[in-house]
Amino acid sequence: MTTDFNKVSEWNIWCDNFLMAKTKAMTKEQTEAFFSIMLMQMDNRPIPTEVENEFFYSVASKRKDMMGLKISPYALLIICIMSSSVGDVVMYITAFTRYFNLAKHPIGVNEICTIFPMGFPTDAEKNRLWDEQKGYFLNQKFDNLVDRVSKEDF
Repeated sequence: MTTDFNKVSEWNIWCDNFLMAKTKAMTKEQTEAFFSIMLMQMDNRPIPTEVENEFFYSVASKRKDMMGLKISPYALLIICIMSSSVGDVVMYITAFTRYFNLAKHPIGVNEICTIFPMGFPTDAEKNRLWDEQKGYFLNQKFDNLVDRVSKEDF
């Protein structure tokens, strides 16, 4: 299988834009959940089975496998609490895959804090970025740029 470097290049640009998106501070509820997850990680407690069976977590887990993303279950859980839609989950996994490919080490809670030190992308930014990844590329119509690259492309 050969890699379409133009496709990967366009994907890289979109991911970089997501990683540099305008952010907002976490809500009180998100902050409490974030710190609870950090404590779970510090105590090396497993992610509860009922959480692993939640829809967003299941989507995140399947998408990370498809992308070849090495990410801790705690970081996956943070993605889920910061997401208000499946599209958000997919965008986070996609952008974190780009970060992982550059950093060459798994994504954990600390890496998420490094990537988004001042909060997470605003809803307006996520909506803009979702719209940007739809449409045309190299005169070829596609539904979602986030779906055009997989681990086989790296």
